[in-house]
Amino acid sequence: VATLGLGYYDAKDEHSDRSVLLSALYYFDSPFILEVGARFNRSNPGSVDATRYFGAINWGQVKNRFITLKYESGAEGYQLMAPQIAMVDFDSDEITFVWREWVNDDYGFNVRLQHYSNPFYDRDGVELSLFLDF
Repeated sequence: VATLGLGYYDAKDEHSDRSVLLSALYYFDSPFILEVGARFNRSNPGSVDATRYFGAINWGQVKNRFITLKYESGAEGYQLMAPQIAMVDFDSDEITFVWREWVNDDYGFNVRLQHYSNPFYDRDGVELSLFLDF
């Protein structure tokens, strides 16, 4: 499955982003799904180009469980740190692990672990959530 996406983001600070997403998804005969892709972004002011690449592998079945591991790396155009202070044109890496478990056919829970790093700081996160499947 191929994907083409277009995006536009008008931030509350002075910048805006326009992006193109290209990705390819392959469903194996076994319960594995592989996705690779890239996002090409232009931020303004300054015409800052930033390209990010990602890959993800997913194991599981609907109404049972999914385990997903995703890695993303590349450039970012802008990140607001404080009023009037923004990081511009820098590299970052992000790894995400998601465990989605159905308790029954109608609902379940998610556990998400994430690590993000750039030259200025690192961030780790844990997210626990419930979902309703209808």
